[in-house]
Amino acid sequence: SSGVPSLDIIQVNVAQTKDDQYTQELRLASNPGRFSWQAGVFVFGEHLYDHYILNQFGFQAGSFYSQYLHFQNATALTPGVSIAAGSQYIGDTKVTEQSDAVFAQGNYKILDNLVLTAGVRYTYDYKHGETNTYDIGTPYTATSIQFLDNAGVGEGNVSYLASLAYKITPTVMAYVSYSTGYQAAG
Repeated sequence: SSGVPSLDIIQVNVAQTKDDQYTQELRLASNPGRFSWQAGVFVFGEHLYDHYILNQFGFQAGSFYSQYLHFQNATALTPGVSIAAGSQYIGDTKVTEQSDAVFAQGNYKILDNLVLTAGVRYTYDYKHGETNTYDIGTPYTATSIQFLDNAGVGEGNVSYLASLAYKITPTVMAYVSYSTGYQAAG
């Protein structure tokens, strides 16, 4: 046990899922030599469709969603959300994700055992999701939550790296590097 108590919020979550993905990366690279480089493009796409999602609420769902709405709206605590244990909702969710990037990296042998490396990458990510729920045919319809959630986010980022590597012996190398990274928004 992790020592963290479990919460009885969602007891059942099932769906029919269809997920289509594609990815492609193309690279162009130079011949080895004192200066070498590579450049390329990367494309990723995903279309996810969950149909007939069935969620059944647990005994702590009402108090959990009351707290959740309080923190989302940053207002005084509102009267509790009433959700009977066993209440269900059915829904459909569509999610689209697209990630595109261009990149380049070069290596320069200052000496045979001393190499300078520099690189840059531009990435643009876009995500969009939509969920629509309904309570037709579910028990406890008076206390089930129906909602339409439609949200998207898109942003770009430039990441880069620089390093200097020194081969002390054929089996020992020392290096110093600096780089940035990027985590796409969710």
